[in-house]
Amino acid sequence: DAFTLDYEEGYPTAVRLDIGADNTNEYIGTGLLNSPIDLSGAALVSAFNDHIIDNGEGVSNVTLGLSAGSPGRIKVSNLDITYRMNTRALSAEIEGNILVPDGDTRVLLVRVAKGDEADRITQVQVELMANGRNNSVLQWQSGNVCDLVSNTDNLVRFDAGNCSSSTDSNGFLSLLFPIESTWEWNDELDVEAKITVDDDIGRQVNGWLTSDMDIRVENDIVLLELGVTDETGRALEGNDWMRGGLQMTFQGGIVFEGTTYTPHAGQFSIELTGQNLSMNGNPEEPEKQFHIEPNPSHGQYSLTITSPIESSPGGMLFRIKAVNLQNGSAYINPEFNSVRIVLDGNSPLVIGATPEDGSERHKGNPDQPIRIVVQDSVDPPTLLTLHYWRQGQDDLNYDKIPDENEYTTLSLRTPELQPGGINIFEGLITDSMNHHGEVVSFYLSGADAQGNVLAMGGGPVCLNDDAPCGELPTQTLPDWDADLVTYTIREEFEPFLVLDGNSTIVGHDDSAPLHPGTKYTAKLRVWDKNGWNDIESIKMALGDDINANETAIWANFTKLSNGSLAMHLESGGDGLAVSNLYSDFSVVNDTALDLDIQFQLTWLFPEIWDTNGDTTFIPVVEIADWPCLDGEDIACFEHRNGLGNDRWSLDNDLRFDMAPGHFTAIDLATGKNLYTGGDEQETIAAGQVVRVNGRILFSEDETPAPEGAFDIVIGNLELQWRAVPRDDGEFTSDILVPNVRSGHLDMIAWLENLPGLAEDESEEQPRILLEVDGNSPVINAISPSGDIAITDASEIAVFINSSDDHGFIAQRTAVLHYKVKAGESEVSRGSQELGTLLEQYGYGHWTGVVDLTDGGVTELLPGYSVDVWVTGADAAGNPYVSENNTEQTPLTQWRIIRVGPSVTLMDLDVYWTDATPVSGENVSLLINGANENGEEGTLTFALQQKTKDGDWINVNNASSDALLRANGNFSSEISIKTSKVDEETVERYRLIVKDNHVILDRMSLDPLIIQPAVARDGAAISEQFSEQTGTVLLYIALIVALIAIVVLITMNRQLSAEDLELDPAEQTLAVVDDMDSPPPPPGFDVDAPPPPPPGFDPNATPPPPDGFVPPVEDSVENPTVSEPTPDSPSIESDYSGWSDEMLIAQGWTQWQVDT
Repeated sequence: DAFTLDYEEGYPTAVRLDIGADNTNEYIGTGLLNSPIDLSGAALVSAFNDHIIDNGEGVSNVTLGLSAGSPGRIKVSNLDITYRMNTRALSAEIEGNILVPDGDTRVLLVRVAKGDEADRITQVQVELMANGRNNSVLQWQSGNVCDLVSNTDNLVRFDAGNCSSSTDSNGFLSLLFPIESTWEWNDELDVEAKITVDDDIGRQVNGWLTSDMDIRVENDIVLLELGVTDETGRALEGNDWMRGGLQMTFQGGIVFEGTTYTPHAGQFSIELTGQNLSMNGNPEEPEKQFHIEPNPSHGQYSLTITSPIESSPGGMLFRIKAVNLQNGSAYINPEFNSVRIVLDGNSPLVIGATPEDGSERHKGNPDQPIRIVVQDSVDPPTLLTLHYWRQGQDDLNYDKIPDENEYTTLSLRTPELQPGGINIFEGLITDSMNHHGEVVSFYLSGADAQGNVLAMGGGPVCLNDDAPCGELPTQTLPDWDADLVTYTIREEFEPFLVLDGNSTIVGHDDSAPLHPGTKYTAKLRVWDKNGWNDIESIKMALGDDINANETAIWANFTKLSNGSLAMHLESGGDGLAVSNLYSDFSVVNDTALDLDIQFQLTWLFPEIWDTNGDTTFIPVVEIADWPCLDGEDIACFEHRNGLGNDRWSLDNDLRFDMAPGHFTAIDLATGKNLYTGGDEQETIAAGQVVRVNGRILFSEDETPAPEGAFDIVIGNLELQWRAVPRDDGEFTSDILVPNVRSGHLDMIAWLENLPGLAEDESEEQPRILLEVDGNSPVINAISPSGDIAITDASEIAVFINSSDDHGFIAQRTAVLHYKVKAGESEVSRGSQELGTLLEQYGYGHWTGVVDLTDGGVTELLPGYSVDVWVTGADAAGNPYVSENNTEQTPLTQWRIIRVGPSVTLMDLDVYWTDATPVSGENVSLLINGANENGEEGTLTFALQQKTKDGDWINVNNASSDALLRANGNFSSEISIKTSKVDEETVERYRLIVKDNHVILDRMSLDPLIIQPAVARDGAAISEQFSEQTGTVLLYIALIVALIAIVVLITMNRQLSAEDLELDPAEQTLAVVDDMDSPPPPPGFDVDAPPPPPPGFDPNATPPPPDGFVPPVEDSVENPTVSEPTPDSPSIESDYSGWSDEMLIAQGWTQWQVDT
């Protein structure tokens, strides 16, 4: 149910040091480590060298492993390592971390450093680790002699003539190897280098492999940015039509894959091919080569050809390729360098139309002019048919989709002829009945005089086929790209400001003032039915007048090419700052924008707006959209409105927040607020820190002052401490209280360096009054001192006598600190407040009780020392004088001693009652001796047994307490029960003597030789029967035979008696007469009872048979057997004439006869 855990602490023995934790001890100590030792030597140096990184560059963590033969504390200090650097490789890197065969050299930078014992580096070899190839090896030798010592696979070219070196201020040698890769070095990633370094002593670095060069080798080609133009400069896109037989130009770039590096000219070829396609995009013929030339320099190619007269109806697919590439190089992206062009050398071609496709147009008044440009220089058409559809007028089924049968036709005749085969047709479409947002679609049809059909004139959005147009799954989606032009009717609408809670100034309440340095956000929602991109500018004037530009902010919008807007903000003067970085806008829907304009008033905002809240002003917002017509610069509409829920006035003056508890002066030592708000002084110690906390607000409301805008000064004419406001207007100033001669410190707080037009409008200036105590309290005496008995260590009554001019208070208690040490090793530490204070005549008497055992957790040993020092303060907070009162220089030192009786085990009479006991018997250790001193007390004697592993363990219930009188004798006895063994066994014991937990002495005892038990009586017979069964059976058979013989003799005598006819009494007498009776022994009385055996005591309990082990509860504490007295007659002298049968006949037992 329980167990006892004993532990022992003292000086460690046989301390061992293992550097590197590799199970090899570089130091093996002997004996106790009870004083500091210094370790040094070659073994330690070699161990450290074995555990640093091979190249000597970087960080090596070396573990120090400590072990000991017995428990104790070990401290390692003043570790002093002097090291010497060997020659080493530092790093290697290459320009751009990439190699390409572009003909340009790139510098491989290798950094090495010579060792402390070397004079110079003589040779460096760099091996580039190619994958699956023979590595190239570069070599540098002292004097900048460079060579390519191995390059069997021709992977690199080395410009040995420009190889160079330099040494920096740290003595590091930098080697520059100009190299370039060749086409033979195929793509590879993460190439590293092996570096070998020799100095004037010899080879120091042998094949150190870098880990972070990560060189990429690349020789694959990428063609990019393909562009195609005709001879007029028109850019051609995929599926564009072009007049056949004209020149067309293909342009693009050439780079190595994944880089911006370009190959040198003439390394491979650029090929242009063409292939006619069907309408479905399938090839109708093999590719035809139109042009091939060597790759040009600078990574740009331009190929010009005369296009075929005509392609197939599906167009011709032109491809640009990189061919005839060198070893392992590949053309990576052929799928991105093709374009499909429809070539037509005969048909008239529509090359332009007005209005433009996708544009917005104001509806005609009443008609919309249409302009068509057709190119045909041979026999141009003179008549074209314009097919147009107007939503709301021609939409017969009201599905807002132009079906083929809903288009209206208009003939365009008599074109205007211009040079170059340009024919311009004009017409009118009546769209004045259309409304905003409705669309108009048109396309052209016709042919020239030769019957060539008009090309690129478009077609209907929806064809008359089986599946009608629509958005349903069973319908055909309308193809709005199929017609020539689709334009949208536009009407102009006035923008306006949405005031339903979406437009306000965030950070400001209605009728509250605006403050300089405070961030505000104007959230404005503006709406324009023409779309949010129709808004050109927004102006917000904080004053009542939109023309009050010194209070205004402008938001100007610019239309971007992608259809979105860009916003730029600016303010109307130095009194207003607006942020383009933190302001933005977001799209609500197609017609509305939300603006978040972040702004703040500066300290230069005009003072005329500071009305102290008597007059307020409403911000005015003006919204302008873009001009109604192209070429105009006047807004189509301007809309004005006011933010009626954001009335404001300016407040730029400041004050201290003097609400209760908002201005404090805290003594950091006690947490007490020393600011009273009146004329009362508070006491504080010189050198203590007072933290002044407060808050600065604007004068008209509770808005905090902006951070860092001015200074808060606390002090007087001689002393000043400054602070600046932080977030939320708060400030903190730590004041180190000076030791003023007058003993009084009077300070006030005020504001300085106010920005701009701001003023300090505090109704009162905070005042701090302090009484300063500049003298520290003194400890006059402490008790106890000197020796402390172990028995008293758990309850030491401590008394401290101290004095101070201003006295003490119970709240500033004295604290006694202690550190228990065993030699220089720390055992434990703690502290205890001395809570009882008695003040008398300027003295402070502190008392308390200290427990060095920490409630019995820490067991102290004689010889321990206790360092004691005291902390605390006087009533003002001055700490105790620290001279000779610190942990390093303690106030006093106690020594732990033991007081009690003393014995030396070697001087005692100690012996076993039986050194060779029988297995299972009890044996006692008797201890006799005398107390060696005049102290009285109880000591404990205990046995420890040695185990097979060589450990000594306590024997259960094998101890005895002995009371030792002053210089008196004592006796003690320890009884143990021997263990059961089958053969002779030696058990070793030792005796220890303890005073509580303190072991006073140990002594080894004579070993116990345990004898196995011997079986007797019935147990012996049983044992003999089990071991010698045959012999026992033979013995039994013999007994049976003897019995049979006796029976036969008796029967024979009976038969003879019958013949003599004698009665039984007569027969008995006859037998007696025939017997030769022996004479009785001398002095034998026939009538007397037989004498007892020698040593027989009729009142004593008979001894047990041999081998009998009585139960524990039945055992006798001290069994004794009476010794025979000298007067007892001996068997030999008194009964020598008796036979065994005669003695048995007299009542003797067989055991008595045998002994």
